[in-house]
Amino acid sequence: MIEILECTLRDASYPISYQFTKEDTALLSYGLYKAGFSRIEIGHGLGLGASGKEYGFAAASDIEYAAAAASVLPNGIFGFFAIPGIANLNAINIISKYNGGFVRIGTDVINSTKAESYIKHAKDLGLEVSSNLMKTYSSSVNEVVDRSMQLQEWGADIISVVDSAGGMMGDSVAQYVSSMVNAGVKKVGFHGHNNLQLAVSNSIIAINNGAKIVDSTLRGMGRSTGNAQTEALVLCLEKMGHKTGIDILTMLDISEKFIAPLSRGKGSDNIEVVSGFSFFHSGYQELVEKIANENNLDIRKLIIEISDGNGEIINETYIENIAKKLLKESRTIIKLDNYTINEFEKEVNEVISIPNSEIEIAKVVSNELSSWSKKSGSKSIFTISNGNLENYKKPFIRNTNGLVISNIQISSNKYLEDIINEIYESVNYIFIDERLSNDLSKFNNIYKDKLSIFSESNSLVLALDAFLNRLDKSNSISNCGIIGINAISTQLIQVLLKQNKNIFIESKNNDAETLIISMNNILKLMPEFSKCKLDKITDHQVIDALIAFEMSEIKLLEIFQNNFANLKFVIDASLFSFSQKVITFLRQKNIEVYRLDMRAALISEVQLRLETINLVDNVCGFELFDDIRVVAGGKIGLEGDIIVDSIKNPRRIIGVADGLGGILTDLKNQIYLDRIIKVKTFILNKILNS
Repeated sequence: MIEILECTLRDASYPISYQFTKEDTALLSYGLYKAGFSRIEIGHGLGLGASGKEYGFAAASDIEYAAAAASVLPNGIFGFFAIPGIANLNAINIISKYNGGFVRIGTDVINSTKAESYIKHAKDLGLEVSSNLMKTYSSSVNEVVDRSMQLQEWGADIISVVDSAGGMMGDSVAQYVSSMVNAGVKKVGFHGHNNLQLAVSNSIIAINNGAKIVDSTLRGMGRSTGNAQTEALVLCLEKMGHKTGIDILTMLDISEKFIAPLSRGKGSDNIEVVSGFSFFHSGYQELVEKIANENNLDIRKLIIEISDGNGEIINETYIENIAKKLLKESRTIIKLDNYTINEFEKEVNEVISIPNSEIEIAKVVSNELSSWSKKSGSKSIFTISNGNLENYKKPFIRNTNGLVISNIQISSNKYLEDIINEIYESVNYIFIDERLSNDLSKFNNIYKDKLSIFSESNSLVLALDAFLNRLDKSNSISNCGIIGINAISTQLIQVLLKQNKNIFIESKNNDAETLIISMNNILKLMPEFSKCKLDKITDHQVIDALIAFEMSEIKLLEIFQNNFANLKFVIDASLFSFSQKVITFLRQKNIEVYRLDMRAALISEVQLRLETINLVDNVCGFELFDDIRVVAGGKIGLEGDIIVDSIKNPRRIIGVADGLGGILTDLKNQIYLDRIIKVKTFILNKILNS
């Protein structure tokens, strides 16, 4: 039987800067095992002992990775990689302690003697040992054979040919593997990289020449161009008649859910690999998708059952008949049980503790933010806003549109500089709420490229407006109640008035009356708002929606008792505006209660400011292209200047400046046409040489 060593959790950590977490390790290794893989390699890309400043910090320690895998797997399933010199001899003990099954000792062929003590120590621990001859191609076949026999004498169970550069051709792989097999190496393995897109075919060639175990990763994700793709390799072996014992659809599910989001387009997707496996022509895909959707069937399962190479006529009737047959079949769903979760919690989860300082919170959040950023290839944005440690909750982390964003709240700018010093190396940008940014001049040029100011107040108003309008799907809200007067609620009132909504206000102090008088005076001067009503909340006033910015339990209950008949929902806009008594009353009246979640608005503001940074720093400006004046990004040029789409990275000409901020419509002047041609030539040459 041909065995596959699934090394996604080790080799695929390279392109994400070793940021598989211990939870990733538990979930993915459990899924791989349930899919049928019995050898799962985990840990830092460079193996045991590698996590640190020299080789790069992993998201977890070797012990945490081992404990995570041990909590969800039977004994003997997982293992680690170890390079002598990076891993010390005792590092291997972790595998045995947590009931792992194997270790792979990696050395260049010419340094294989360094593996002796590691092999012997691992065998004493009862582990299976593979000796990986890295850069196998750099030594002759005879030397590789001689070294292999020596490694086997020391106790190595497997000797693996390793195409570290992904450049070995098939005949070379065949020669190394067959020579080792013929010389008496009991079990030969192959680890291929995919720089020339030959990793899967070379793995098959290795098998055809006697290799018994081959390595792969999901989506082919790994160092450099990556490895043999697990999905493709498994399906190739199945087509060749090898029974891998792998559940194909479960394997594909794991790939799609866990690795596809990290692979950034690398590797063949699920539909592509199953299409190749079943000789399914993409010309039928639209029809198959339609029938799969109509029958609530997994399209991959339907494709696997359809073949364009068995003489059948592929048409709608044929596909529908197969779909009906598949509907009768059930599919096993992988589920973690309570025991497994309990073991994971017991083994590797930290005791949840409330951080006791704002700097400590910043450090924890920035490290997690950095990890997410590296895994997703997104820019990391750390926002700092005004608040305090009361009612502390772990800050959110949101990954969207190429950005990973998180935030902390601090009570003052007392520790602002310390926080920035702590986090600035971990994140791409730091956004500071305007209320904390009284004096940023003391921050040196190192920070300036990363620092930007944002307005949390603007974000809150934007979030409230968007949230309110989304909840009001039927557009039936015309009377809004506002509880509490502050800068944010005042700004929101102005926004809602522009939407022709009537506003009714209540506050603990006299601010409400003052605001109503002043705003009504302004509204009188604006005819478009003549129909809007702005007043205090009174008994039996009809209110459709209410937004609270302050807590006043007695007054709130009084308002709700008298005004709830038309009330559809209420929003807590400042956290903890409602007591338990108030919330209980609202629920009894079947009134929906919401707490404002401003993540979407914060992301919107951050993106606006990032785009502005890019506009000012990279797009906007004036330059000479081959002695011709060129402007971009809103820079007003002289008449005759050529306007392009970007100063730093021009791709197209917009037109000719008229000297007033506009574009000339008459381009017949030969002087300007010559300039256009020269600038266009300049741009094309820049693109060719960039």
